Amino acid sequence: MAFRHDLEAHRGKLQDIRSIMHSMKTLANMETHKLEKRIQAQQAIANHITTMATDFLIAYPQARPTVLNEPAKQIVLLIGSERGFCGDFNGQIWQTLQTEFAQKSDPESEQTHQTQVIALGSKLQTLLSSVVHSASDESQPAIHYLQGADVTEEISHVVELIALTLDTLQPKNDSTQPISLFAIYHDQAKQKVLTQQLLPPFSELVESSNEQDLNDSTSTVHAEPILNLNPIDFYLELTEQFIGHNLQHILTSSLMAENQSRIQHLENATRYLDKKTAELLIKSNALRQEEIIEEIEIILLNQSNV
Repeated sequence: MAFRHDLEAHRGKLQDIRSIMHSMKTLANMETHKLEKRIQAQQAIANHITTMATDFLIAYPQARPTVLNEPAKQIVLLIGSERGFCGDFNGQIWQTLQTEFAQKSDPESEQTHQTQVIALGSKLQTLLSSVVHSASDESQPAIHYLQGADVTEEISHVVELIALTLDTLQPKNDSTQPISLFAIYHDQAKQKVLTQQLLPPFSELVESSNEQDLNDSTSTVHAEPILNLNPIDFYLELTEQFIGHNLQHILTSSLMAENQSRIQHLENATRYLDKKTAELLIKSNALRQEEIIEEIEIILLNQSNV
């Protein structure tokens, strides 16, 4: 009888855990609905910025940045998760960093590249703390930890934290030193980890426009854009809008992918708990039947002795 009571107590705990996980899954579902509307609006803005930048770079080639040497300093944003229950979400981010940026550090190269990492998310920080051996190891990049976005409303605040951190990493003695900025994140639409270059801005557009004749008849610009600013100043303003919007989109896409991964992870967990609960119920019922049979046998035995 004591063993059956232990089984019932264990089954009750599993049911409580299952109820908590179901609530977490419901919250994640609610968050994905908010993020879906935000992603749709951001995609429209991204298309508009890309079209504007394409027209501007074709109409004002003098504003295009000249081809510079490879930046001596690289900053990589790692967009991890603030909460858990999302599988190998953070592990894939770290593996991508190791795969793509470890290959760029060539010890035989004459030019040295400083790589610094900005890691977002408490769970990513926990992972990196365990995999990065020591700060004195020259093979490991310098890592700066920031709190990530837990819900949609916190994304704007996280963008501000990133901007402040980037400002502190900018060399004070030489503000013209070229810097390359990359972001590694989970893309919700493509269902995989992507690496996106944010600085220098519009790198793909600049490369494509450098390869082709800007006065080619296939150009999509029919009229020169009318500007109220100097083309250089306009390019700087457009760059600021480009980086700010892309940071918003990257964080939104990552948070969407995180919640989708959490939903799948919790569904698998609740399915497993349901299976274990059903097994415990069968065992408990079998033990209860044995107890009833024993009680009947005792009653019959007592009656035969009367």
